[in-house]
Amino acid sequence: MTAAAQPAAGAGASGVLGHEELRRRVAVLVSRASDGEVTTEEVLDAGGSLTAVGVTSLTLLRLIDAVEDEFGILLDLDGPVTALDDLDALVSHLAEPGARRGDG
Repeated sequence: MTAAAQPAAGAGASGVLGHEELRRRVAVLVSRASDGEVTTEEVLDAGGSLTAVGVTSLTLLRLIDAVEDEFGILLDLDGPVTALDDLDALVSHLAEPGARRGDG
C-alpha cells in the first residue's frame, strides 16, 4: 500500500486519500506541528516554501514525526530536504508508489 493509500482521518469510503484530500491532511499536520502558529489555510495558499510562511525548523521536525505516524512511512532525511519544505513536493513524495513504509 502506498502512503497515499494509507487510511487516515478524513479518508473517503474506500480509505484512500485523493490528491486534494492528501494535500489538506498534510496542511493540517503542518498547522498542528506549528502549534497553530501557521494556519492550514496559510499552508494551502503558500504555493512554495513552508519556511516562507513561518514554519520553523522545530516545526519541520515535528512534521516529520507526524507524517511518519499518520502515514506509516519513513521519510529519508538523507534525501532531498526540499521535499520537506514544500507542501506540494511533500504531498507528491507521499503519493509516490515507492514511499517506504515503516515496520509499524
